[in-house]
Amino acid sequence: MKKIPKYVRLLFCAGLCIVFLQDCSSSKNLLSEQDKKTYQTKTQEQVVEMNKLDTEVDQFKNEVKTKLKEDPKNPLALGSDSLIREVEKSNEQNLKEIKSYQPTEKTEAERFIKQKALATKRNLSMLMVLRSMISVDSKIVQAEKSFALGSYELTQEGRDSIDITIKKVEKIAQDYLQIQSENRKLAAMILSEDTSKIGTEIRGLKKDIGVLKKENSEKNQKELAGKERELRQKEFLWKEKNNELNKKPDIKFRVSAMGYTDNQDFSKKTLDEILKATNAQLPFPSAGNESEKVSNRKFVNQLLSQKRAEAVFYYIKSRLVYSVIEESSRDIKGKGEEEMGKRVCKFSIIPVSIQ
Repeated sequence: MKKIPKYVRLLFCAGLCIVFLQDCSSSKNLLSEQDKKTYQTKTQEQVVEMNKLDTEVDQFKNEVKTKLKEDPKNPLALGSDSLIREVEKSNEQNLKEIKSYQPTEKTEAERFIKQKALATKRNLSMLMVLRSMISVDSKIVQAEKSFALGSYELTQEGRDSIDITIKKVEKIAQDYLQIQSENRKLAAMILSEDTSKIGTEIRGLKKDIGVLKKENSEKNQKELAGKERELRQKEFLWKEKNNELNKKPDIKFRVSAMGYTDNQDFSKKTLDEILKATNAQLPFPSAGNESEKVSNRKFVNQLLSQKRAEAVFYYIKSRLVYSVIEESSRDIKGKGEEEMGKRVCKFSIIPVSIQ
């Protein structure tokens, strides 16, 4: 039998060593029976937390029902549906995933548990905001205290009255952002690992595609197409992960303000001021009969109520620091003489987006 050269035997042994070391390295990351029990315990702990969240969501729904019985038009109770559904859906999906999860590697198991724990914390934080906000109802700002007769400029008393609600809302937003900032630090560590791993895969795919293109044979066209498709998917995923990594926690609110009027005839000075501020003209500048005078009065009362609603809305907007108004959700409406003699201005601040 022909003797195998020494260098071939050395190369063969070296290859075996490399395979052995790689196998040892990967086996260190595999879960032992004890590890599996540990992660089953951790998984069960998360299931318990998610079930608690479900219970708290049900409690919140009952609180909403109670609020609506007391006040059928409560804006927050009516507007909380979409956000509470978001919490429910997220928790339901996480619960489903964690119950079916079968870990095989330590690193992956640790990452999975951390991700689910963070998701539960975020959902709890969202619920905390909704539960805190349920006590911040729409407020009534008395016109005789917040506006001078026939005026649309807020008095100091009016501003102080609105500030009571704004301080509550800002405290809720500040607490949420502080909690979520801490959670985001942990999430960023996981996302950074994800983007790094995907980036390595992308570089590998680009290298493979370059080799296949150089060969340019009919046989590898199917493989090339598959690699290019996989590259597009990985690049899209990498972009999504990076967007998530750069996202900052925030709360967006919808602010509604409804203005009412004094329901009175105005002096010429007040009338001129309102018309000038709104750049409007009376429907009947030279009103002669009673009907035309009433039409003019209603027209001016509508303008005044609208300006009062705007005054409240923009004052609230100027005072919000930790939260922002979603411009597309703003609602400013003058009620005119719709409710005769009701000299008030109502407003509400409702969370519409919690990130």
